[in-house]
Order: sequence, then structure tokens, then C-alpha cells
Amino acid sequence: MIANCCFHNLVRTTAVVCFLVILHSQTARAVSILNVSTDTTLFFDNFEGGTVGATPSGGAPGSWTVENGGDTNQVSDTVPPGANQGTQYLHLFQGGTTAANLADFADQSTANDNIRVEFAFQMRDAGGNGFGAVGLLDTASDTGYWPDGSGGVFLEDVVALQFNETDTNVEVLVPQLNTAFERSLVTTVSIDEWHTGVIDYNLGASTFTAIIDGISFPGLEAAVASDLIHGRFATSNTNSIVYFDAIDGPPPGPPTEFIWDAAGGGDWNVASNWDKNSVPGLPTSMVAGEERVFFEDSVSSTSTVFTDEDRELNGIQFDNAAGYVVAGSGEISLVNSPDEVGPSLEVNSGSHEFQAAVAIQADTTVNVASGASLEFINRLNLNGHALTKIGDGNLVISNTLNTGGGTLDCVQGLCSGSGTIGGDLNNSGGTISPGNSSAVITVSGREQVPEPSTLVLLLIGAIGLMRRSLRR
Repeated sequence: MIANCCFHNLVRTTAVVCFLVILHSQTARAVSILNVSTDTTLFFDNFEGGTVGATPSGGAPGSWTVENGGDTNQVSDTVPPGANQGTQYLHLFQGGTTAANLADFADQSTANDNIRVEFAFQMRDAGGNGFGAVGLLDTASDTGYWPDGSGGVFLEDVVALQFNETDTNVEVLVPQLNTAFERSLVTTVSIDEWHTGVIDYNLGASTFTAIIDGISFPGLEAAVASDLIHGRFATSNTNSIVYFDAIDGPPPGPPTEFIWDAAGGGDWNVASNWDKNSVPGLPTSMVAGEERVFFEDSVSSTSTVFTDEDRELNGIQFDNAAGYVVAGSGEISLVNSPDEVGPSLEVNSGSHEFQAAVAIQADTTVNVASGASLEFINRLNLNGHALTKIGDGNLVISNTLNTGGGTLDCVQGLCSGSGTIGGDLNNSGGTISPGNSSAVITVSGREQVPEPSTLVLLLIGAIGLMRRSLRR
């Protein structure tokens, strides 16, 4: 029996409010801005310590700048609907003049850093005629959605969502870059009720991901920015009302499953190449050790995905007859999840290669389906752990396997290649083709080549990828 090898299965009048609020998932926070890549809280204010009836003055770290006070722009515990979490929340009301606050934080300028937004929000039925926006701003003050200046204060927004109040619900919208106030519908939510939202933006990307009430919407348009320094909360036009508060209970977490979405090969570390518009495998990720990637049907010919940065994953699945090559100077590490689910590799179809070095950091299962193969062309380091090959397909080792006291256990299918194994090789019923011989040796029962002997394998197939039932 193979332990820990199951892979989680691998979906009228107008009042508009745009927002960008960011909140760390560890504690309830009304407004916080987090750099997920560095695990740094950039801005924080839960409003619980604010003065009721006053503009927010908190922010630790970070600070507020009141860009325009409007008629009412305050921390409240008396105005309906009541707090979503705790006793106080941010109440933005515009009765004639724009109400806008900037949440200021340290300049962020590292490409691909993930800036994450988590929030609770509510749009009130105020009779329409309102407009509002909250966004994430750069320092250049010339990147924006509305070059004609509609709304007046929104020219620097890099990422933004909008809420459009209708007679029956609230439309969640994303504005279109460099257009005269064109917007695309993301989803609809109920009016006069609290909802949860998340925004993930990788610095330098042209798209972002929104998660509304737990449903993910990737690939939304963003202005490309090289730095970020503000969040914006604003309303404008008569009778626009919006509330922001902390999420009640754990907020929706960052994604843990990523599908290669590019039409061909490309850079692993470009967020837009993945369906979640976020780079998987960052060692600093809030969900490090839980992430799994899927190379499926987006390509029609053999394609190379390269990374020059080290990446950590709990699982990888290949399922495409065209074939993928994972290459680059970065190392791919396979690690246990925080709840001790072992890593796995799975190949459902096609012939695939690791040209990048691979490090096994926990006992790992490789499952290669019949007719499929997985080949390790660069170094494969077991670091004292067991690599168990199952499935009728081929596991190919064409370079050096250093077990570091670990074991390669060929349970099913073919294990072959012209590489060297420094360490233990167990055969529990698979087929091994050793040395430079064309003969195929079938071993039933359990035989072992004890360390520190070296066994040279001539591999005819490809390596079996991890089995945990990797499906979305």
C-alpha cells in the first residue's frame, strides 16, 4: 500500500463602488494590504480603535491620507447595517462631493510580488445616482483606467473593481483600460448584504484575479505597474453608500491549484501564463507546500516551461500527448503539505521531461499511466527519501540519481535509462533495464542493490508522475 499518494481532485439608476482592500488571513482585519511573496503586512486598520463619526486615522503599519473627505467618511457603529465583524466598520457616503481615502504603504517595486486583497463589503440601496471606486495605485500617477478623467480621482488606479447598484442586485465590474468608462461584468451579488472578496495582483502583470464569495475570476484586466504605493477607497456622485469591514471567519485562501494556461511554452514565473494569474511554487507563499500544478491541454506541440528560480510544490500532473519539458537553472522541490500529505507526480498521457533539477524533500509517489513516460534528464536528488514508481508506464533516468540514503522502489511498469543511481534500488514487481544491455530484467519479489553500490539503468520510457488523483 502506498501511503499519502492520493492527489486532491484536480471551478435604471446606477451606483458604482470600486474597491481594493487587502487583509491578511491570520486575523480579522477590516483593511490591510499584504505582500504575499514576502509575507509582509504593508497596511493595517481594523477600525475597532477608531473614533465613531470620524474619518479613519489608523493604519499600523501604513497610514491614511484623506484625499477628499466628502460629506460622510467615517468609522461607524450606529449606521445600518451593523458590522460584519466586531463592532465598527468603514462607512463611506457621498451626498454631493467625492469622498476618498488613500491607504498609504511602503513602495513595492519587486516584479512578480503578489499583492493580495481580502475584504468584506456591502453596497446599500441608496436610490441610485452614485458612483464610487477603490483601487490599487502606482506612484507614477499616470497609469489608469479612465484617461478622459471620468470621476476625477481615479487616474492612478492599477487594479480596481466596481459595484454597480441596480434595482435588484449589485453588479461587480472591472473597468477597461484606456477606454471612456467601459466596464465588463464579473458577477452579481445581492444588495444590502455583506459579501467577501479577494484580489490577487502580481506586480508587473496585465491581469489580476478576483475571488467573490469564494468563486474565482482570473484574467481580469489591470494596468501594468512597476510599483505600488496606495490603496484607494472612494465614492462620488449623490447617494452612493458602501461599507467595508473584516471578513467574518477565515477569508477565502490563496489558490493551491494552478493550470498552465499559455498556448505554448514560456516562463514559469510570469503570472499570466497560469490560470490563477499567480506564480505557483513560491517558497514564501502563504500556502507553501500545498500548491499543485497541472500541465494539460493548452499546448498542441511539445512545449518548454522554464524557471530560473527554485520552486516548491506538493504535486505535478502531466496530461497532454504533445509533451511538456520543464527546464531552467531553478530547482523543483517536491515537499509535504502542512498536513503531511506526501508529494506526488502523475503522468496520465504523453511523454514529458524534467530538464531542470528535481529534489525530493519527502517520500514521493510517481504514477505513470500505460503508454506514457516521464524522464529525468538533470539531477534527481532523493535526499534520503523514497521515490515509489507505480503505474504501467515508463520512468526514465538519464542522468544521476543521488538517493542520499533514500530508495528508488520500482513497484509497477518500467524503470529504465542510462543514468546512474548511487544508493538503494528496490524492485517490487516492476521491470528494470540495467546498464548498456538491451536485455530487460524482470524481478518479482523484493530485491535490493544495497548502498553504496551504483546501478546503471538503461531507461526506455519516461518517469511516472505523482498519484494523488490530481484533478481540479
